[in-house]
Amino acid sequence: MKLHLTRTEMLARWRACRGFDPMRSDSVVTRTDGMDFDMLLVSDMNEWYGRLLREAPAHLLAPETLGMDRLVVEDGPGCRMVRLPEGTVRVISVTAGGWEAGARLSDDPSGRMARRQRHPYTRACAGAPVAVFDPSGPTLRLYPCPEGDVEVTAVVERPSLYELDEAAFEGFE
Repeated sequence: MKLHLTRTEMLARWRACRGFDPMRSDSVVTRTDGMDFDMLLVSDMNEWYGRLLREAPAHLLAPETLGMDRLVVEDGPGCRMVRLPEGTVRVISVTAGGWEAGARLSDDPSGRMARRQRHPYTRACAGAPVAVFDPSGPTLRLYPCPEGDVEVTAVVERPSLYELDEAAFEGFE
């Protein structure tokens, strides 16, 4: 089941998963170094969540399908550039009109697959399209130029909102 939790709700689940809730009524925990225990848990929780978004299998996440109504599309040199929403961490899949298959994904804009797309003779074709994700933008370059609508499935991180599958609490460490 896909979960959409606020920071408070996520912290409550995090405490339960890590064995800090429910606290025993006969034990008292006191710290003298001035550290807030919940802030330590939030730091650990955010580190885990960030790694989950970047590395976990797609079935443990809550990816969004971004259609043409949520994408800004413009033509580039031999490609179509798609501006993704702020906070896009990872692209799961890309399909487009005129392509015979889903795109092979590259998340390294200076990698070998991305460099091959710059030259017209080594560029991808409709039978084996390529999508190059640049997280700094975040942008996506599509090769070859699609003839129709573009649909992108991506993981988008939002401030103070944790979106994941319930199985992620057991299935990702």
